[in-house]
Amino acid sequence: MILPVRIDRGVLSTRVVGALREAPLHGRSLKEISRTLRTGGARTRGRPFSSLSRLRVRKKEKAHAKARRRKEGGAGEQENGLGGFFIPQKPWRLRVRKKKRLTQRRKDAKRERQGNRRTGWRAFLFPKNLGGFAASREKKEEAHAKAQRRKEGEAGGLESGLGGFFIPQKPWRLRVRNIPQPTSAGYDEQRQATSPERIVDMSRAIPERESLTVEFKSDRPRLSDTDLVIAVVCLANTEGGELYVGVEDDGHVSGLHPEHLNFPSVAALIGNRTVPPLSVRAEIFHQDGLPIGRLIVPKARQLVATSNGLLQRRRMKLDGTPECGPLFPHEISQRQSDLGILDYSALPVSMSSLADFDPLERERLRQCVERYGGDRSLVGLADDELIGSLGLARREEGRWVPTVAGLLILGKEAALREHLPTHEVAFQVLEGTDVKVNEFRRMPLLKTFEWVEQQFLARRVEQETQAGLFRVPIPNYDPRAFREAFVNALVHRDYTRLGAVHVRWEPEAISISNPGGFMEGVTLDNLLVVEPRPRNPLLADAMKRIGLAERTGRGIDLIYQGLLRYGRPAPNYHRSDALTVTVILSGGEADVRMLQTIIEEEKRLKHPLPVDSLIALHLLRKERRIDTDRVARHIQKDEATARQVLERIVEAGLAQAHGVKKGRTYTLSPTLYQQMGQPADDVRQAGFDPIQQEQMVLQYVQVHAKITRKDAASLCRITDDQAYRLLHKLMKKNQLQRIGTGPGSAYVLP
Repeated sequence: MILPVRIDRGVLSTRVVGALREAPLHGRSLKEISRTLRTGGARTRGRPFSSLSRLRVRKKEKAHAKARRRKEGGAGEQENGLGGFFIPQKPWRLRVRKKKRLTQRRKDAKRERQGNRRTGWRAFLFPKNLGGFAASREKKEEAHAKAQRRKEGEAGGLESGLGGFFIPQKPWRLRVRNIPQPTSAGYDEQRQATSPERIVDMSRAIPERESLTVEFKSDRPRLSDTDLVIAVVCLANTEGGELYVGVEDDGHVSGLHPEHLNFPSVAALIGNRTVPPLSVRAEIFHQDGLPIGRLIVPKARQLVATSNGLLQRRRMKLDGTPECGPLFPHEISQRQSDLGILDYSALPVSMSSLADFDPLERERLRQCVERYGGDRSLVGLADDELIGSLGLARREEGRWVPTVAGLLILGKEAALREHLPTHEVAFQVLEGTDVKVNEFRRMPLLKTFEWVEQQFLARRVEQETQAGLFRVPIPNYDPRAFREAFVNALVHRDYTRLGAVHVRWEPEAISISNPGGFMEGVTLDNLLVVEPRPRNPLLADAMKRIGLAERTGRGIDLIYQGLLRYGRPAPNYHRSDALTVTVILSGGEADVRMLQTIIEEEKRLKHPLPVDSLIALHLLRKERRIDTDRVARHIQKDEATARQVLERIVEAGLAQAHGVKKGRTYTLSPTLYQQMGQPADDVRQAGFDPIQQEQMVLQYVQVHAKITRKDAASLCRITDDQAYRLLHKLMKKNQLQRIGTGPGSAYVLP
């Protein structure tokens, strides 16, 4: 049976044409015709030629059908299995070309040579190897799934699992964008990504209980704006702090009211309803799945009130819990004085007159100017000129009205009791639990100073020592240091608070305390370097011009010098708090040899040693070996300044340095140890030479069988790093070998 066959002549090769000429189709079987055409490489469209499927007719039809479905939106995106998506550029132009049959070896070589080559598709691929990200197959699949959900609008963003988004762009590029990660449980992801609110990641950042600087406010019934503003004013007028809205008084989290979910807008409300406007920072975060608002309130530099004129401050109750209470009139001046915006000593005392001044106190003032080296121009002034020059009175409505400073310096005792009842000074002598002297006086300041000075001089004991050709007295307490400490207590006390300035003489120390804490900006950590900030500027200036106070305002330096010069501990202010300043002046035996060394050095320099050098020498004498970091903390300056101080001491021959750079330490010099009669201490502190250190380590191992780095550092009095180098040096010499690794390693004999 012969069937007609259609042959596309346009695709017949010359080889096929030649085969047909030599062997016509007439009378041939289908098998023979198929073999003839196949040998020529023809492409046919005849159904009987089923064996021609190898020419990829079906593959072409299948590819066209898939492209058609993709065009119609039925296929979507096809995952290519390489970590990306195939996105057809023009599906209807898909061409499948004939390819030669290659062996597997040649296929691998070609793939390696061509890489990810485009063949009619615009392929946007993620690189299979993500380099530094080292993403696993699971993470990539999860990223693709989230990308699909993002496309369909189910998720707010495509999270890659690597801290960013995969944005397919080119096969050889991978772009990762950093995004803020959702942190609060139960909070809608879309809202987290788009909300303008500030979301803070906090695990249990809420304090356990309320304190002077922490306030909890419940928002279960909506917290009124008035109560919120009052709570903020209370914090601002005290020490500042944090206000948590949505937390009960016992610390239980109840969450924000729905009307307060836009919590950052509360900052504008507070600014509009406080006078002067107070700037706070509002934040919202989640705790236990519930939203909580936090207001960070700064400490106000002046008194802040609500727009209705309400002044309140925060205080502690007897049971230790805080509360908001009214700011009374006398507390207003206290607060302003603490902040340095009010000079209470310059206020006029309206109910008094010049008749309240004691003429004897005017003469005492002139005598003090001459005795203590004050401003001698004050001596020749008339009474009215003297009062006006020092600001002791102010002219109001045609008459002179005494100021607070004027009454304190020149006032009669009766006037002081009537107009300034807070002024009082106590002198006490304690021996164990026995009180030998306990006297309280309300006298003018100059008279009070002379009385306390007499009490001090009556109990001062002096010894003498030979310094060259001169004999130098050694008192149990330095008079200048005591005078500066006592005058500071009188000048810087808070005269708006009830309480006395106490001077307590104890067997081993003198303590001086006054009402009123440190001024704003003055702390124990900057006491030596902060600029002078008197609480009562007018009174401080008058006392300086009289000569009782240090004119430069650095009386604290004189207190340090008066103690450290005799080898005694530095003044101790650690008993001070927010309501009281207390200084302790140590007594006891003086270090005579150190005093002699300091006197000789001052003679050589022709000026007293600065406070920084005295502090460094005291540390060297006390701790034997110090470094720059230790000195920097004590002189309250940076390490560069501390290094300069120590190097000056080394140049003066009072100390010697060991090591270099960060490992550099300092000890007293051998000469100084010899002068103090302790030459052996120098050898102990200087350490041993390397040969001695090696012999000590070897001997230790022979006795104890092994040695660790810590043992070597303790044995040779060196650092851990130096001990490590010493042990490794012995290992290189084959005198020791190491056993174990890490912290538990040890060294034994080979």
